Amino acid sequence: ILIPKCVLNGVLDKMLEIDANLVQVWEVTSRNLEIVVRKDRCKGCELCVDICPKKILTLSNEISPRGYRPVTVTDAESCVGCDRCEWTCPDFAIYIIHKENRQKRNG
Repeated sequence: ILIPKCVLNGVLDKMLEIDANLVQVWEVTSRNLEIVVRKDRCKGCELCVDICPKKILTLSNEISPRGYRPVTVTDAESCVGCDRCEWTCPDFAIYIIHKENRQKRNG
């Protein structure tokens, strides 16, 4: 099943009630984007860690409600917004919000 990227980039999350403690957002001001990690979905498989060309992802030391170590961002400003992490994640636990695309749709 293919899910349109716009559904993954916040629309679905806004429709669901999500505990704010289970979502981490890093703003990348230099590229006008946000990196979002859903800790309640991440199972720590490290696929996104391995595929990141800038190697800015690592597993957190905290334990998620599911009993896993979710991914975290070590250097958000180094993110190039390639979306490889998003497309690789089997659980839709990490995604990139490109703000300029959102502004074009809403503007």
